[in-house]
Amino acid sequence: MNKNGDDACRKCGRKFSGRDYSVQCDGECSGWFHKKCTELSNEDVKAVEKGKRRFVCETCKSKVMPEVSANINIIDENLQSNQKKNIPEIMNKITIGLSQKMKVWTD
Repeated sequence: MNKNGDDACRKCGRKFSGRDYSVQCDGECSGWFHKKCTELSNEDVKAVEKGKRRFVCETCKSKVMPEVSANINIIDENLQSNQKKNIPEIMNKITIGLSQKMKVWTD
């Protein structure tokens, strides 16, 4: 069981043991995850612990920011095809979307 009383990782479903390092999602679910079930490096985990970085699980990201994710994918496609004409407009949409959605992560 981890610090919050959860006894299983939200990603893999396995119970936490005393040796498992766990990280809590700063998103809507507030769930706990094995460090190895996240893509966080040891340095990232230390930054999360110190409050210098936030960890938001993939489920919470997909619930909170689908339109931002879609716009990032469009930018990536434009960059890969060397079409940079729409990128400033898309970046503006992302900035507005992020500023609105960040309230969810900071409240």
